[in-house]
Amino acid sequence: MCFIVTSKSKKAKTDIVCWKVLNRGNEACYADFFYEKGKINPIIRLKKDMDNEIFEGYHSYQSKERAYFAFEYWGGTFVKKFIIPAGIRYYQNDWFGEYVSETIILAQR
Repeated sequence: MCFIVTSKSKKAKTDIVCWKVLNRGNEACYADFFYEKGKINPIIRLKKDMDNEIFEGYHSYQSKERAYFAFEYWGGTFVKKFIIPAGIRYYQNDWFGEYVSETIILAQR
């Protein structure tokens, strides 16, 4: 899944609530990765390619409604609440209601 960069990177001043679509067992939909509640995941440095796209990072949605739209369009099993922790670098794409961040925390089971 790629993220189209439409703004400059930001550093979260406070925790940011966001939403992700997951498969069963808290598994990421597009990678072989499992999220544990309350655990800060490994930092992934965000790098733009020549087309202003980011392929690696923690992708999430700005609202629960947007996550459910993606859930219905792309598939998945659950929509769950996550946190982009304060101090973490991220990009925001308001066209698609998305974030991509260096790390993320699963906030609910």
